[in-house]
Amino acid sequence: MLIDVFPYHNERLALLGRFLELEEHVDLFVAIEGNLTHSGLPREARFWSDVDGLGLPRDRFLLLSAELDPNLDPFARDAEQREFMAGWLKDFKQPSTNVLFGDADEFPSSSSLQEALRAGPANKVTQFAQTMSMGFINYVETSGRLLSFAGEHPNVAKSQRRWLGTCLTSAFDLLDIGLTEIRGPNTKKIASRIEGGWHWSYVSGDSEKSVEERVALKLEASAHQEFNNDKVAKRVESRINRGKDPLGRRGVKFSFVDPKLLLSSKLLFDQRFTPVIGGDYKIV
Repeated sequence: MLIDVFPYHNERLALLGRFLELEEHVDLFVAIEGNLTHSGLPREARFWSDVDGLGLPRDRFLLLSAELDPNLDPFARDAEQREFMAGWLKDFKQPSTNVLFGDADEFPSSSSLQEALRAGPANKVTQFAQTMSMGFINYVETSGRLLSFAGEHPNVAKSQRRWLGTCLTSAFDLLDIGLTEIRGPNTKKIASRIEGGWHWSYVSGDSEKSVEERVALKLEASAHQEFNNDKVAKRVESRINRGKDPLGRRGVKFSFVDPKLLLSSKLLFDQRFTPVIGGDYKIV
């Protein structure tokens, strides 16, 4: 059995992409939706309305609704939402149940997931090294400097560094390691690395809004409150036009990539995947 578990924060396009990419392999998609944003703002539940609006089959999903603590700091609340699913997962605590675990905007490609499943449990964890995009699906980080909290494996050349987001492991090992700890730097010691998949950061949500509006809405809700100000939001588009980090972090470079070179054939040719395509290959 393979379960795909992720916290949900209105990432509509990523929800669609992950389902279409992984539906042949995943037995159950499990979303964790909180009553608060990571920044502590009240939020309305919208997971089921997004599933219905995207035309996805409800019977492939399970929703866990989490009441989050308003007194926690943003990063602790982020961890609280992830940890919420531990109680539910205990019923599946056995080596034969595999779990994909990551954020909603991180998901492996079908081919990389198949590679990991074929390889079997040589290590406790498989980390998927994912192409990171910001603002637009095909505005891709190219400097190798913008990494997840897990970092990158030491033998990987700088030009090949990727976002270590989604992990594949057993339910038994996930609960043993910890749902927050598995995303940390120490996991590399017990993990294999497979390239494949995507991290669509600040991409999903309401495609009809401008990139500045989408980034501003995400910043209002995210744990990264250090970027939540008008100075950052108002310069997003100008930075994108210059190949810079939309949030202004120094030394980070991006470039637009032809979607045909970035997306899988599943996403390119599935008629259900209908992102908004603008000029210059910009995909929202």
